[in-house]
Amino acid sequence: MKIVFCDLDDTFLSTEKVLIGRNMAALDELARRGIPFVPCTGRSLSGVEAYAELANHPAVRYAITSTGSAVYDLRTHQVIHACALGRERTLALYERVRDLDVTFDIFSDGSVISERWRYERLKGYRLDAPMQIHVLRSRTPVDLPVHEIVAQSRIVERVSIFNRMDDEGFGQGRRVKETVEAMEGLRWTSAHPACVEVVDGRCSKGEALSWLCDHLGIERSSSVAFGDSHNDLEMIGTAGIGIAMGNAEEAVKAAAAMVAPTNDEAGVAQVLADLMQVGV
Repeated sequence: MKIVFCDLDDTFLSTEKVLIGRNMAALDELARRGIPFVPCTGRSLSGVEAYAELANHPAVRYAITSTGSAVYDLRTHQVIHACALGRERTLALYERVRDLDVTFDIFSDGSVISERWRYERLKGYRLDAPMQIHVLRSRTPVDLPVHEIVAQSRIVERVSIFNRMDDEGFGQGRRVKETVEAMEGLRWTSAHPACVEVVDGRCSKGEALSWLCDHLGIERSSSVAFGDSHNDLEMIGTAGIGIAMGNAEEAVKAAAAMVAPTNDEAGVAQVLADLMQVGV
């Protein structure tokens, strides 16, 4: 094991979206051994940096954000690799879904920007409490239309679209997926039943894992990856050892080489302790 890639929500973080002491202790041991730990998340850069203890940890130098759309150097705050959605395709997608009862959150330059009226609408979508708190905290609502948000963006990394948690809302979500599938060069994935993550068709956490391993001169066979949801599938399949959490979706468990205890049981720490043959 020469590098560790790890999803955050419901994998490294608890269900309540807080850091777990045993997992952080495992990072201490990784740092002592010179093994990099790479957060791999659907979150933006700001969503990673919200956990300062993690982002500033000596084992952590790089982060894969926006579902693989960007790889950041956390020390310089610079994008070192991008597989971005871009302005033109973001606007084309918006024109096709703008009349649906959904959000349209733009992951841009390490942050998440939302039209204020859609941000306010999200409060009534009845997401589970930890997710709703996270989503509202991580977005910046602005009094600008989408085309102006996009015009002011240097890099549009990806788009996140939430729907209501009811039958009609899930129907809206299916329409979003069908729209994305009909657009050349785009794909969708998800880490929550009410959310569609729209990315470049080449983009995934697995693609970013491969790029960073090559960049660092580390064989992919020496990498370990942890995940729990649909947007982790490519990463699980690309890593030398792909590990699903005990709370993972069944498709992720089926794709993994092994299944760890759940996130709330510090499953990441338990597996890393076994791999390093130490007590954490």
